[in-house]
Amino acid sequence: MFDLFLISPSNPFPQGLRHSIGLSEEGKVFAWGSNVHGRLGVGHTKGSPVPIEVPFFRDKTVITVQCGGLCSMAVTSDRVGWWWGEWGWASAALLTPHPAADLTFLWA
Repeated sequence: MFDLFLISPSNPFPQGLRHSIGLSEEGKVFAWGSNVHGRLGVGHTKGSPVPIEVPFFRDKTVITVQCGGLCSMAVTSDRVGWWWGEWGWASAALLTPHPAADLTFLWA
């Protein structure tokens, strides 16, 4: 089992449109809820009612996570930003994390 910790007291887990994402104390990423458009980042589109680990980050340390309506985002300890899911209605769905060229949307 794993313990997820709070991202902030006012927002325990970032929530998107029917999905959430959490970060363990060890820097591992877990996601749950709807997986339409690959929001969970697990390589397929089957949703999960319980937290499942995002396998892409197993050998990385994640320092922060966030959700958009249809996508999810993470920043690793090497300061690389990653996103997956759908970014805007016209974009293709990404079922696994991909590097984010512009990180400004993570802190907007």
